[in-house]
Amino acid sequence: MKLAKNEFGIEKLFAITVPYNIESVKLIEKLGFKYEKRIKPFEDDEELLLFAKTL
Repeated sequence: MKLAKNEFGIEKLFAITVPYNIESVKLIEKLGFKYEKRIKPFEDDEELLLFAKTL
């Protein structure tokens, strides 16, 4: 995350996972990401959880 901010000037990172992958949700939250919303990136895909973290 430091590299993304300091070397590349990235101000916000995103993470996505399926709702039923509880371990991934826990890890994403432990890393400081906050839940934003459910997304469906493709018409035939399932809904995913979108998390974001401002650096």
